[in-house]
Amino acid sequence: MHEGSVIDPSRVTGEEGTVIVGKARNRPVVVRGSAPVRVPRALAIVGLAVVAVLLLAACSSGSESPAAAAPDVSATADTAAPTLEEATATVAPSLVPEATETPVVTAPTTVPTQESADATPQPPKSASAPELAPEPTPPPELSPIPPVSEVTYDQQKELLSTLVNEWYSGQNNLEIPRLKLPPDVRDNRRGGILIHIEINGDEYDSYTLRKAELDRLMRDTYEVIYGTGYEVTEVAITAIMNGTIRKVVGGIAEGRIQAFRSRLRGDAAATVDWANKEAIDFNEIWDTVLLNVIWKRELEAEAGGGN
Repeated sequence: MHEGSVIDPSRVTGEEGTVIVGKARNRPVVVRGSAPVRVPRALAIVGLAVVAVLLLAACSSGSESPAAAAPDVSATADTAAPTLEEATATVAPSLVPEATETPVVTAPTTVPTQESADATPQPPKSASAPELAPEPTPPPELSPIPPVSEVTYDQQKELLSTLVNEWYSGQNNLEIPRLKLPPDVRDNRRGGILIHIEINGDEYDSYTLRKAELDRLMRDTYEVIYGTGYEVTEVAITAIMNGTIRKVVGGIAEGRIQAFRSRLRGDAAATVDWANKEAIDFNEIWDTVLLNVIWKRELEAEAGGGN
């Protein structure tokens, strides 16, 4: 055996398990101990594999980024936030307005003239006050009146009261009962029968038209009453109209007022040509007992062209 050569321990053994490894500088190196322990090759391979796996796991955990470690929420986000098309499709059909056809506006084919364009717009007329007088209505049907020779004085008063109620049956142009109060038929201090009547007159835009309609209504009433031939010596008629009321406290207010009262005595009625009544101005025959101050001012203004 040469110096420095390697001896296979599996082949060369000494006494008592002594293994001669080799020589160092001409001196043998002896390792004493028990017989060598053999490690199966399969176990060694398994051990190496375990160590390799542990090393790879350590390396991968150290190099893993935070973004990779975070859980994937893309699927959840997709289901929680639907697209605009999906959200529109899920709206209830009743809440989605149906498409309607846009109306087509046709422009006028005529061009307004300069006169009509410059004209000042007129305020609308009140529906409760017609501007024009209506056509004369036929007189109401009256009960037959017996002649004065067939009735007593007291019966005359009863018949006259019935006559006035029938004559003023119905309503004015505002659908208010024509007769304001039951007629007051009583003895006159000058003798004979006195009748006082309160009526609701017709309302119109102008005071002139209101007064003209009251004149016509009162004139026909006087004709009917004095035409009975009864012992009537005086008749007075008061017209109740819309007007201004002055309160004791609180200024003024709108309400029903006594606008006009006329009176025709029997001696004056006896001189009237009733067949020619349309040509007579009865304001020159009867007494104007009352005329509202505002009515008087407005009538004068309208007569002078103020309206």
